[in-house]
Amino acid sequence: MFYKVSRIVALAIFAALIIIPSAIVVLGSTKTDAEVYNKPLALPERWTLDNFRFLFEVSNVGKSFLNSIIVTGFSVTITLILASMCAFAISRMITVTGKVLFSLFAVGLAIPGQVNLVPIFILFNDLQLTNKLSGLILINVVTTLPISVFILTAFFRELPKEMYEAAEMDGASRWQQFKNVTWPMSIPTTIVVMAYTTIQSFRAFDL
Repeated sequence: MFYKVSRIVALAIFAALIIIPSAIVVLGSTKTDAEVYNKPLALPERWTLDNFRFLFEVSNVGKSFLNSIIVTGFSVTITLILASMCAFAISRMITVTGKVLFSLFAVGLAIPGQVNLVPIFILFNDLQLTNKLSGLILINVVTTLPISVFILTAFFRELPKEMYEAAEMDGASRWQQFKNVTWPMSIPTTIVVMAYTTIQSFRAFDL
């Protein structure tokens, strides 16, 4: 009984911590600036939609949102394609070359992104990629590719070798093994990578 009551109380507090700030934000969007600062918790004295009108007409948020969708969509798609192919190649290359390639991607995880800001800006400025969606897409792909390859490689290496041997006996090429064996089994891991790259792409666009 105590467990049920305490669980309900904890969930109620958690829900309040989410609902109350959200309600304040929604109510604040229908107030004037003076009301927001003077009476943040009170109901609006005069309901207004001027803030939304300013958001869409002056701030041009619609174009910004469309740009974020384009950047995120291309970034995630390109990253998943490249990462899955690289991870499959590394996991199947049981040689020094495969270990070296995997180590290079692992090193990419150890280098903070802030260290590369100035060199990347200079390089993109020389290539005339600044203030362009293509440049932002390229940055997103480069920054999210190492962790994506790292995660997918770890999963591909856990797959039984017998599956690949059976596919080879049936005459499947490397591409067919990747498309018909590895890719379908990696969907859960791919979804995780897709979620991560989506979040990172939106964060990069906001910055």
